[in-house]
Amino acid sequence: MKIINLFQMVIVMKNLPEIEYGTSCASQDSDKDGLTDGEEVYTYDTDPTEADTDGDGLNDGDEILLGFNPNKKYSNDDSVLDGKIEVTYNVSTDDNKIKVQIRGKASEVVTSIDLYDDEFMQQNLAFLSDIVDINSTGDFDTATVEFRYEGEAEEIGLFLLDEEKNEWVEVEGVTIDKDDKILTANLEHFSIYAVADKSKINRKTDEIHVSFVLDHSGSMEDNDPSYIRKKVVRDLINTLEASDKTCTYSTVMFTGKATVLQGQTKDKNKVIASLDKMNDENLGADGTFIGEGLFRGVDELEGKDGMKFVILLSDGDDSAYLNPSWYQNTVLNNAKDAAIRNNIQVITVGLGSGVNVNKLKSLSSATGGRYYSAANSEALIALFAGLAEEMSDVVDKIDLDKNGEKETEAIVVADSGFRAEKNGVAYSNFSSTVSTGGQCFGFSALTSGYYNKNIPSTNELIVVEKDIGGEIELEYDLTKLGNEKNIINIKSETLAQLDKLYNASVLFSEDKNNPSAVKMYESEIKNGRRNLTDEAKEILKEIAVIIYDVPVLDDNGDVEYVYEEYYLDIESEKMSKLSQAEQQLLKTIVYYANTQKVNPIGQVLASENKFFKKIDMDFEQLESLLKSQGATMISFRGSAGGHATVAQRILQDAKNDNIYYIEMYDNNYPKAVSYIKVEKTKKIFGGYSYSYSLLTDYTNERLGKAFGIALMKFD
Repeated sequence: MKIINLFQMVIVMKNLPEIEYGTSCASQDSDKDGLTDGEEVYTYDTDPTEADTDGDGLNDGDEILLGFNPNKKYSNDDSVLDGKIEVTYNVSTDDNKIKVQIRGKASEVVTSIDLYDDEFMQQNLAFLSDIVDINSTGDFDTATVEFRYEGEAEEIGLFLLDEEKNEWVEVEGVTIDKDDKILTANLEHFSIYAVADKSKINRKTDEIHVSFVLDHSGSMEDNDPSYIRKKVVRDLINTLEASDKTCTYSTVMFTGKATVLQGQTKDKNKVIASLDKMNDENLGADGTFIGEGLFRGVDELEGKDGMKFVILLSDGDDSAYLNPSWYQNTVLNNAKDAAIRNNIQVITVGLGSGVNVNKLKSLSSATGGRYYSAANSEALIALFAGLAEEMSDVVDKIDLDKNGEKETEAIVVADSGFRAEKNGVAYSNFSSTVSTGGQCFGFSALTSGYYNKNIPSTNELIVVEKDIGGEIELEYDLTKLGNEKNIINIKSETLAQLDKLYNASVLFSEDKNNPSAVKMYESEIKNGRRNLTDEAKEILKEIAVIIYDVPVLDDNGDVEYVYEEYYLDIESEKMSKLSQAEQQLLKTIVYYANTQKVNPIGQVLASENKFFKKIDMDFEQLESLLKSQGATMISFRGSAGGHATVAQRILQDAKNDNIYYIEMYDNNYPKAVSYIKVEKTKKIFGGYSYSYSLLTDYTNERLGKAFGIALMKFD
């Protein structure tokens, strides 16, 4: 039997202790000293609102790391403040591949090693180690760094990123053990470092060279009749030109053969004009030759310094009628090898349903690039917009307080391509003809699922109706929900097949005015939790839900109490008979049933059992999901309830590297976006804690500040 767990929770303190100690309900670490408020109060007896409790020049978290007493200025019982004591400090990454040993005053030596936040650069094949940003709390006497690298190269070096000159500079005097693949260096200061192949590294980081390789075979007449591929290339070029980077471009068109439309040039007008050479008159009828297109694109980039990309878009597979398959494969492999040799990252975009996905993924993976999928030509617009933002590091401006002015500067970190004004399914928090609330989870799941191509749809207008007991009729006409540009229609057999979906809808609402509504929870709260009623459990069991009793042990290892968790049996016969869309909605039901177990004051419950993951992981996973899965459903809990929305982007504050914003679409507000502010704090024993603040005004509704988010990942 296979089960799936669909939720992750945030661990927070109870409100009453927070109020008593004057700490923040929205942050695990109110004074940002690396210790959680709970650790300060219950473990170390320090002040959770004062970073340096004893005033010795060391914050409380650093004192614990260095073995000092955070409540004592002179831990050595001498006249030297703890912050001025000479110490040696050692730190390493979680995988121990990068280690730092530093000597200096205690107040200056605590060091962090963080991944450099540039995914395209991290993927670049020139680098034999992670690119890391090493920082200490102050100046230091001496520091030694050790890198365990991977891969082979004739000449290996340690490189420092000079952010003022925008170039990688080789560090002198390093020691390299090629047998054990260890590089060691003595450093005078910290910065951004990586081990790299000297022959491949692109020294200039403010230069980007792009070769656009575009499919113009006959099938594109069906998949992109309006030539949106030309528009998205123009838009990407304009975005890169708005950045502070020096850029050159070339264009290649391929059918059964490849033609260079414009060689590499800085003149964006020439490049854009060259796109008009692709037209209906020369639309290829001689097949598709991806390998030759790639070969021409790679050839245009040879000899260039800086970041080099081929962006290859195709709607099919090799089918050049004049060339045998072995020849096509040979040309493709030679072109791929040339890209690897010249450190050119190939970004592939598959358009439509006839794409050889494995071929394009293999090509991008081998060259340190990335594969994207577009269901149709319209999807290319948002996809290329997100790609342009990631490549350019352009500073965006966002309207955090919804005053109509985009005043906050932020850098895009992750972009799903989803856009509220175009892709958002609008609704006004309705669930059925008998209830007006409780379907934020269902419609957020529907919105993200449709955008990510997980839900079947039709271009015809479909009103989904279901007659329940001859009295109640449900209507899900998604073309009449307030967003005129968003015509999304779900096949009637997909959503209206099961009475159970209606029952679950009523189950959520707990509408006291509806005599047929099923009461969801037992009235009695036990150990801060409420289980589902027997009637509710029977409904869930009927739709392939498994109910587990989870024991909670006391300090002696005895069972203190038992609570219930709810899971989908995804390999059961019942599940196999459901459509994909129905399975997605049932996952939402189970998620809802678990996340609604709340205590009397409405907080998400703390838990450390094996079925939960801490919220600290969720923000980092959200970034990954936005890039890989696409639009990602998130839920968050406020002071008086919970809500679900669709995350579309993560942005980093341009003036504060530790502040991020989750940009989300709330289905209740058509075409608009809202934000969750995320503050990142380093924890003393590794990793980060994140505090969340809901910036949307939900006054007179049901939410206050967000204590945390939980992810919905549909596998």
